[in-house]
Amino acid sequence: RAVSSDNQFAQPKPDLIALHGPAAKKHFIETGYPLSKTIEVEALRYLNIEVNEADKVIDPIKINILIVGDFKTSKTLEIISAVVIAAECNEDIILSFKPHPGSSISALMINNPSVRITTEPLDLLLPIFDIAIISGSTSAAVDVYYSGTDMIVYLGIDDLNLSPLRKFEDVTFTRSVESLKMQLSDYEKNK
Repeated sequence: RAVSSDNQFAQPKPDLIALHGPAAKKHFIETGYPLSKTIEVEALRYLNIEVNEADKVIDPIKINILIVGDFKTSKTLEIISAVVIAAECNEDIILSFKPHPGSSISALMINNPSVRITTEPLDLLLPIFDIAIISGSTSAAVDVYYSGTDMIVYLGIDDLNLSPLRKFEDVTFTRSVESLKMQLSDYEKNK
C-alpha cells in the first residue's frame, strides 16, 4: 500500500484520490495514475454559489460591472484605470470594485468617485452584477465562472495568460483599453 513499495522510503498510497475537475483528472491520467484509484468530486467552495437572474438589482437598466482586484496593487490599479477609461462617457455603466483580501489598496489610491468600493464576500456580490472584470492571474476567475456572471479577463499587453480559465472558449480575454471598450459596447448591445 505504497506508491513505490520496493523503496524503503515509500510513501503511503491512499485508497482513492479525490479529483475536482477535468484538468486534475487529465493530469493524473497523463502521469500514469490508475483511473480506478480516483474519484471525481466537486470543490466545496462552489456549493453556495447560486445563479439567480432576479437578484441582479443594483440597477436593472444599466450595466453593473464588478472589478475584482488582484493581489498585486500595480495590476489592480492598471485594471481599474483601463475599465474607467473604457467606460467613460457611458452613463449606462456602474462600476464597483472588490479589493483582493490580501491587498492593501485603499480608496485614496483609486481616487475615482465613479468607482464604488465594496468589501462584501465575492460569492454575495457576483449574483448582483452583470459583468466581472478580473486579472489574468487570479483564482477568483473560477468563482466568477461558476457563478454564471459574465466575465472579461483583463491581461496587460505584456502579461502572460496565467488564468485558470485560459483554455475555456466561453471566457473573454482582452489586452487593451480599446478592446475592452469594444467588448463593453457589444455587451451593451446584447443586453
